[in-house]
Amino acid sequence: MLFNLNKLKLGKKKKEEIEAVKNNTANAQKVAAQIQELLDEITDLRDNLSQQYNRCLADYGKDFMSIPREQQIQLGALVNNTKALAASLGKNIQ
Repeated sequence: MLFNLNKLKLGKKKKEEIEAVKNNTANAQKVAAQIQELLDEITDLRDNLSQQYNRCLADYGKDFMSIPREQQIQLGALVNNTKALAASLGKNIQ
């Protein structure tokens, strides 16, 4: 009888441990998906930022007010995308 009682306790403990492992695995998969989503977002922003930077290099050192309106808008977009990338780099995974 004592042996059966210990066997039941061990079975219950194993079941709880298995459930904990399953929960931890599900949480790890959720975090991995969030990390991948953030990585994709950052990669897209970085690629876009790199392209914009290369387009804006021709205006380096020029007076902002003297360049055409279209280039001013491109420089503004470059600044905004730089800020967006910086904000993405500061995000936390929960």
